[in-house]
Amino acid sequence: MSPLPDSWMGYHIARAVMARGLLRKIYRSRGAGIVSHFRLLGTLPYFWVHYLWVCVVGVFSTDAGRLRMAAFLKHYFWWHMRSRGVTGYLTCPEPPYEGKGMLILSVRQDPMGSLLFQQEFSYPVIVPMHPKSYRFPFSVLWPWRGIGRALSVVTYPDHGLDSDLDTILALLEAGYPVLVYVNPGLVSTPDMPNVMVYGGLTRLLQWAGPIYAAAMEGMHLYPAVTMMDPFTIRLNMVSLDSLVSDIPSPTRTQQLARMMRFLGFHDYRFVSEPWQEGAAPAPASGTRVGDMR
Repeated sequence: MSPLPDSWMGYHIARAVMARGLLRKIYRSRGAGIVSHFRLLGTLPYFWVHYLWVCVVGVFSTDAGRLRMAAFLKHYFWWHMRSRGVTGYLTCPEPPYEGKGMLILSVRQDPMGSLLFQQEFSYPVIVPMHPKSYRFPFSVLWPWRGIGRALSVVTYPDHGLDSDLDTILALLEAGYPVLVYVNPGLVSTPDMPNVMVYGGLTRLLQWAGPIYAAAMEGMHLYPAVTMMDPFTIRLNMVSLDSLVSDIPSPTRTQQLARMMRFLGFHDYRFVSEPWQEGAAPAPASGTRVGDMR
């Protein structure tokens, strides 16, 4: 935007134009929220019948009920975000899932990112979700009731990687694809070149199964997206092996360096003591990603 004019009248004219533009944006945002609510209201009968059917199936078959509930939540979250103006897609073919554990590492940018992750795979992925998200309502279905009980089939309460390490390893050993956030709090990749990561991440990097890094491009813009200003979020995904394919016998430090670079960060620091393995502990101080090759 050009600077305000020097003249007194030009200054106030410019201020008035800017104020009108801001007001227009606010009204558009409010209007988009109302439209989104009515779009969800129009689908009430469908989601109501669908949810009851899933509950009935779960009474007769626990496994079938869990799979159908996972599919229902995926569809419901997809429609909820679509009604708001948010869409997402994988920029590459999804990793093949053969019934064995799969570890997906990412950074936590927005609480709603967990819901978006669940939509992008054809198979259920266990995604950590903040305990407050368990009160996420069924919108017009049951605005007074959260969906924590239903979410239990596709997620686990997110208390931080270090606290959830045993749960994560148990899920991987049981053969589930599991998403793990490597950082505490929320970060915005374009604005934060440095990131804090859990020391327990160094333990996960020793897992023998397939490991992937997943970066959501544009997730930090989610709070500003409306139907009037829709936005598409891209999910970039790559295997950890391909990130270090040019390094013979890559170390844990080199793996972490390449992964953090892919996720959009230049530097990282551990917020807790890294996992020790023999006489070769991971660095406990700040490490520059660009120096690790």
